[in-house]
Amino acid sequence: MASILLVDDSAFRIPQCKKWLERALEIAELEGRVYTAIHPNEAIRIYLEEHELIELVVLDYNMPDMNGMELLRNLLKVSQTKAILWTASEDSELKNAALGAGFQKVLPKKPPTDGWFIGQVVELLKAKS
Repeated sequence: MASILLVDDSAFRIPQCKKWLERALEIAELEGRVYTAIHPNEAIRIYLEEHELIELVVLDYNMPDMNGMELLRNLLKVSQTKAILWTASEDSELKNAALGAGFQKVLPKKPPTDGWFIGQVVELLKAKS
């Protein structure tokens, strides 16, 4: 079982990204589900309950109460996980800070193609921890 936790405060973005992530699980030949949260506190609650099943977290950067890097720090206190920062920012300093904070990838909210985004997720899901 290899589930994914998607966190984004923009509720309208969640359905499309959830479809991409479900497709990535299918391509990677992994059984699992995609959990979603629109608030960091909701994400922490889900992660506390389901962390043994969650193999990957996909976190928005700009969210209320805490940003994606702060949220990842909180999640990593519970258990290790692979992580993608999903952001509209193209700031290279943010990307470097995210990679230094424990994210394996920083992906744009508007990827070149759906397939490219899915491929990036599959690559990370298949990578050894």
